[in-house]
Amino acid sequence: MKKRLYAAILIVLALALPFPQAAGGWSPLTDAVVWAEEELWSYRSQLSEQEAELYDDMSTQFQEGNPSFTHTFPAPLEFENSQEAQNQIKDMFFRAYEAFYRDHPQVFWINKSNITISPKAAQGTGKVQVAAAEITVTFTNISDLPAKQDQLEEKVQSILKGAGNNDFEKVWAFHDYLTNNCQYDEPAAATPANYPLSYESYGALIYGNATCEGYSKAFKLLCDRAGIPCVIIGGNAGGEAHMWNYVKLDGAWYMVDSTFDDPIGGEPRYDYFLKGKNSTAEYKNENSFTQNFDPRFNDPVLSQEDYPLPDMSKKPEVAEDAGEEAAAEANGPCRVSFSRAKNGTLSVEYTYASGSLDNGQTVPNGIVLRVVAFPQAGYELDAVTVDMGGSVKTVDKEVFYLTVTADCQVSAAFTKKAG
Repeated sequence: MKKRLYAAILIVLALALPFPQAAGGWSPLTDAVVWAEEELWSYRSQLSEQEAELYDDMSTQFQEGNPSFTHTFPAPLEFENSQEAQNQIKDMFFRAYEAFYRDHPQVFWINKSNITISPKAAQGTGKVQVAAAEITVTFTNISDLPAKQDQLEEKVQSILKGAGNNDFEKVWAFHDYLTNNCQYDEPAAATPANYPLSYESYGALIYGNATCEGYSKAFKLLCDRAGIPCVIIGGNAGGEAHMWNYVKLDGAWYMVDSTFDDPIGGEPRYDYFLKGKNSTAEYKNENSFTQNFDPRFNDPVLSQEDYPLPDMSKKPEVAEDAGEEAAAEANGPCRVSFSRAKNGTLSVEYTYASGSLDNGQTVPNGIVLRVVAFPQAGYELDAVTVDMGGSVKTVDKEVFYLTVTADCQVSAAFTKKAG
């Protein structure tokens, strides 16, 4: 059984007191939900008005590429003492941030290991007032972020083009696209900090390597763009930390787990596709993706019964990368060539057997290979380039998996470290 891991979010709250006295009136925090459910399920709909305003600010600022911004409350918040202020501000920001995280699978550039909240507060003779707070996150070190954003959106749109004529066919196509084109990233599961994009939709859809978190975000992103209600669910399955999806079809919610259905070669499975509560006893939802915090969110209510599936042998087509599809249909052997790298090592290995490939060796169509590119001391990896059947892709990971569907050329470039 494959190892599954999802990244926990650690959020650090910094409440420094005292500050200059805040002026004006005050507004108490409230737990009341004031937002009705939107057409597409959103965890934003479970936030209070103040939390939703913060969520919207995060959505705007983070997606515009601003890792730090100041959120100003319409009227200062007032508390009995600094401890109450810290607890309630923490609660509000955690809920807003976790809702944002769950609702935005297209945001792949935030390092979720920490977010710092610095309230602008005052300690007067009586009560503590908070007028604003500075929110700071760390962005993952990604070069050419705008280009990568465009690349992800182009990939999503290309998959959507031929994904079926109704919601069921689209969900089916999204599931099969991931199980056919994405490999579970064992190195990322072992060392998450080294492979942050494998925990994102980008890693699943562009690199074809992801953990269960990446699979789940990619599936949600495709459903979001198709207008199909879908959410990411976290918890454990069979005692292991895991992430999967709920998707809404014909008025009811069903579970989809594209990670567990990935067969590692061969035809996709449907053991975890559109399942109801009666078939998912091994899955245990956890209310929070955040360490040591309960956001009090409600997940959609799962159907008791499985979705009635038709004949799954008649698969809907996904009109994406026609050149690669044609090569895959040919089922002929593929030639794998790779350049000997300067200032580092490059090898292409079998995934489930020992030994590396020779330069120019032929392999079966559809085989999964492991590419390893390690820099020498004093150098760092710039990129690995894969030219497969005329389709060129670049990867900035030292270890990744490659599904061969046409003759391909693999090369690596290393650059001297600054300083």
